[in-house]
Amino acid sequence: MRAHRLLLRGAVPALAVRVTLFAVSVAVVGIAEPFPLWFWVAVVLAGVGAVFPRTFAAWGVIPCVGVAVLSSEPEAWRTAILVLGVHLIHVLASVTWIAPWSAWITLSAMRPSFGRMLAVELIVQPVILVIGLIPRVSGAGFAWLAPLGALAIVGVAMLMRRVHDEGEQPR
Repeated sequence: MRAHRLLLRGAVPALAVRVTLFAVSVAVVGIAEPFPLWFWVAVVLAGVGAVFPRTFAAWGVIPCVGVAVLSSEPEAWRTAILVLGVHLIHVLASVTWIAPWSAWITLSAMRPSFGRMLAVELIVQPVILVIGLIPRVSGAGFAWLAPLGALAIVGVAMLMRRVHDEGEQPR
């Protein structure tokens, strides 16, 4: 008996997505420059997450990046790259979570996920740029920005939820 094979145009093997997840995770952690212990913890988590996605280990790389950012001097360009990288880790981890090793994933199936990522990044990256332009002040000089930022985040979340809910209503 002969095995049949379905050929898909514009598809990548799930293995390629897993390798990309690992490579992006290691690159993002390398840019974040954490303490050596956190670097190796993140590399192990990235490897485990790429091989065994159901462990959710790939998402464990994200807090390692956060720890590195909090323990280093802030730089707007690095923060922008890390936010994009963390978002990419999340999207790739989500794809590997649902795709078995033998799967071929069409690029059109990944388009909605990457489209949402692009939409969020188009909002977030300019905000990072503006925050990077704010002069650093020791003490509580800009402490009033924290609650203002929290209100802005809540407002954007509520707006996104409303748009999402309106899109799901039957016509």
